[in-house]
Amino acid sequence: MIYEIGTDIESISRIKQSITRSKSFPAKVLTKNELEMFNACKTKKRKIEFLAGHWSAKEAFAKAYGTGFGSQLSMQDLEVSYEENGRPIFSKTPFEGRAKLSISHTRLYVTAVVILEK
Repeated sequence: MIYEIGTDIESISRIKQSITRSKSFPAKVLTKNELEMFNACKTKKRKIEFLAGHWSAKEAFAKAYGTGFGSQLSMQDLEVSYEENGRPIFSKTPFEGRAKLSISHTRLYVTAVVILEK
């Protein structure tokens, strides 16, 4: 049964600017496992898309969860990984149900949708 839905859209250029301004920005958004995947990306363009997708997924989760980011939830409390077929999944969340995730990119934007089920 659907508990909540969250969605987010992000400008890829905004994430690119954040990386340019702060080399530590990826470590603030990504967990250790996600950072390993980020660092394995072969091109700068792919790294930006990867980070934008994870940022948007975590924002969508925070909206569905109902807390936003702050004292109850941080970016480090959430981890996105991938199934063998490439489907993104949350491999770590504080939610006690099931979290479904979809991420999509265009040249300019990334969007994510999260459905929390109980």
